[in-house]
Amino acid sequence: MGFLQLTSLSKHFGTFTAVEDFSLSISKGEFVSLLGPSGCGKTTTLQMIAGFLEPSAGQITVEGEDLVAIPSAKRNIGIVFQSYALFPHLTVAQNVAFGLEMRGVTAAERDRRIARAIDIVHLKGFEARYPKQLSGGQQQRVALARAIVIEPRILLLDEPMSNLDAKLREDMQLELRQIQQELGITTLLVTHDQHEAMALSDRIAVMNGGRIVQVGAPYEIYENPTDSFVSTFLGKSNLFPNPANPAQQLSLRPEKTRLVAAGLGKMQGRVTASVFFGAHWLYQIETDHGRILAYEQNLGAARAAAGEIVGIDWDAGHLSQFWGAV
Repeated sequence: MGFLQLTSLSKHFGTFTAVEDFSLSISKGEFVSLLGPSGCGKTTTLQMIAGFLEPSAGQITVEGEDLVAIPSAKRNIGIVFQSYALFPHLTVAQNVAFGLEMRGVTAAERDRRIARAIDIVHLKGFEARYPKQLSGGQQQRVALARAIVIEPRILLLDEPMSNLDAKLREDMQLELRQIQQELGITTLLVTHDQHEAMALSDRIAVMNGGRIVQVGAPYEIYENPTDSFVSTFLGKSNLFPNPANPAQQLSLRPEKTRLVAAGLGKMQGRVTASVFFGAHWLYQIETDHGRILAYEQNLGAARAAAGEIVGIDWDAGHLSQFWGAV
């Protein structure tokens, strides 16, 4: 049994089912992401763990202890929300101190923990500033410091970096992962960002329609999706029928393709569009099997022009196969 154990967890709102038969075992110190589109049940699952929602069925245990029987304020869970939820009238230090004050921690111990948490998130010198005087990234760090200062046994992250720009989000992902590993906190992240989930997680639980559809390490899920939903949600993927068995679907990642001269390769097509990303080109190619996306590394050579007929090749081992219509 895992440190955090979710067993046959369900949540119904009237006739609507938000989460159904959700089971997941999370080890102590593990970083797991719930990844899926809006409405798939990932935030509802997080709220049940936090104690904001009561499960309709199922169990939530931490080290064998029934978490559902414990009021949310006493579960010793740190939470970072999408909006950060900072108190605008409190300074950085006062925001970080809030949870400790609610728990009756002594002043001396409170000061020690606040100083350490602020140092961990690299905000030393900002203690007296107010949220409005901070950037979005700095506000996110305050929210993280407030969550970890109580020394939680579980850290819940609800889309914590969705309000940051792309560069800052990438920087914060690296810092968050480093902090989580340093502290060894069992962490559950809710996100719809596939790149974020893959960058941060030890394992990813992909959700759809209130259920888990696949669980595994990022590389494992990316390379071996179990169905077309996982294949297309976790990164770009080309789907087309197997010529030898039209009832079977083939999945091919764009980066596993190679553009070759017309007449060569396993497929032929006409380039209809190209986008330059610096390190690589992304081509859109119309073929007899439908539209294919292909990446080509930028090695300084001339790119394929729109309207050009090209061949598309790949290694046989790079095809994923599963049953179902395209």
